[in-house]
Amino acid sequence: IVRPPLVYGPRDRGVLTIARTAARGWMTLLPSEPRVASKLYSQIYGEDLARGIVEMTLSRASGWTSGEAFFLAGREIVTQEQIFETMGAAIGRRLTRVSVPAWVLRGAAHLLGAASRVTGKAFALNPDKLGELFAPAWTCSPDRAREVFGFEATTPFEEGIRSTMQWYREKGWI
Repeated sequence: IVRPPLVYGPRDRGVLTIARTAARGWMTLLPSEPRVASKLYSQIYGEDLARGIVEMTLSRASGWTSGEAFFLAGREIVTQEQIFETMGAAIGRRLTRVSVPAWVLRGAAHLLGAASRVTGKAFALNPDKLGELFAPAWTCSPDRAREVFGFEATTPFEEGIRSTMQWYREKGWI
């Protein structure tokens, strides 16, 4: 079982909303509960994740059991601000910082949840997502993957974000 953290890279849509926000010049910071100075995230570049899955599959004979879970992640833990700042820097954009109040996020989630029930259309923001959005950190340790089958993510965060933003720009996604 592979459990990746925040995944980013060319062709990936997982961080596209954040990239588009940064491309427009905004750093929209989400609140956390309990309140922390800065939210933390484990992350991995898409190519590193793909390589890790292959390495894990090929290492099946090395003694790990079916059903065992491995976190495939880069060593760098990044902050919410770092993600935005690195994206902005990659495209030469200065960002204006905006903190989203928790009550605004809760209200929007409940409105979209109601709209979803009425229309049958799913929205990315809904009441069930609030726990994820308010979490002070989404971090994990890749140590077990390194110990068992030698996986190590090799793409530095800044380099991966620069490549991602360049690809998004070339393809007209931002």
